[in-house]
Amino acid sequence: MFSALGSVHSDCSDGDLDEDPSGYSHDHANLENPVLRVRVGSWIEAVSCVVMRESESLQSQQLQQLPAFTVVQVQAMFGRRMLVRVEGEGRKGQGWVSSVALDGTLLWEPSAVLPLPYASATEICEAILVRPFWSTDRAQVDAIEHQCFSKEERSLHWWLQMAKLPEENVAVFVGQCTSSGKILAYCGWALEGAFHASLLHVLSLAVDPAHRGQRIGEQLLRSVEQRGCASYPQAACMTLFVRADNLAAQRLYTRHGFIRVALIRSYYSDCDAWEMMRELGPMCNRWVDPDIATQLESKGFDAAKVEQALRWSQNELGYAIGLLTGDVPERG
Repeated sequence: MFSALGSVHSDCSDGDLDEDPSGYSHDHANLENPVLRVRVGSWIEAVSCVVMRESESLQSQQLQQLPAFTVVQVQAMFGRRMLVRVEGEGRKGQGWVSSVALDGTLLWEPSAVLPLPYASATEICEAILVRPFWSTDRAQVDAIEHQCFSKEERSLHWWLQMAKLPEENVAVFVGQCTSSGKILAYCGWALEGAFHASLLHVLSLAVDPAHRGQRIGEQLLRSVEQRGCASYPQAACMTLFVRADNLAAQRLYTRHGFIRVALIRSYYSDCDAWEMMRELGPMCNRWVDPDIATQLESKGFDAAKVEQALRWSQNELGYAIGLLTGDVPERG
């Protein structure tokens, strides 16, 4: 799960090292950090780079510098210092960091209560850690892709190759069960378009069929949106394509705020596709023509939906009416 953990530090540092006498523990799963209120066992994604040292002392040997977006698990705490374990591409081991310098995003914590606005604990059967793809995940995500997509629809290999090239702005996330370590789902996404007309596009999303119905897909979508908006604040919306006959996937996307904006004929070899979109910050702030809004509201359309349709259509009356009625354009 995601929740903000304080302000961002822009450089690699050890932060404020004031200690308290509370001590630390390697096995007390409910111990909390007095600064960030993070429990031992929590997974955190660093917002900025941070120095990792051999012990809790500032004078101890520097082991490595962890770059931004490194995922770590809290092993123990001592005052404002945290012992963290690092796993991922080319980085393993554990060491001490400042909880102030490790300003980041809480991905998951060992608690029976899940933070709003996420589903309640009774609605999710698996505790999921959403993190970037690691090469060691390959066999498991390949297995999920083969279960979910036909041979013609499999493109994960291509997205993983693109994700290795920073200029392509492509990423792949996985949903990992925190108890078993098994990969249960993955999502590929990318930034597309020019700077002033950019969007986040969901390339592919798949959930292990044995674990569907547990809102894992929603967690992945929320993670993509949060990371995407943080990395690319200029992105106006999220878009995706979904098979016209995949009603379960369409319900998932609708719950997450996506709306059909076009029907794409023969997008798949055996099926049409719906293009769906969800607005983000820049689009939410678009100007709405009050005269056109009044005109549409007089026809009985809900005021909030009218404003949304005019933002999405940039005040184009015909397209706005199509969004409001579901009579969206078709494309070949």
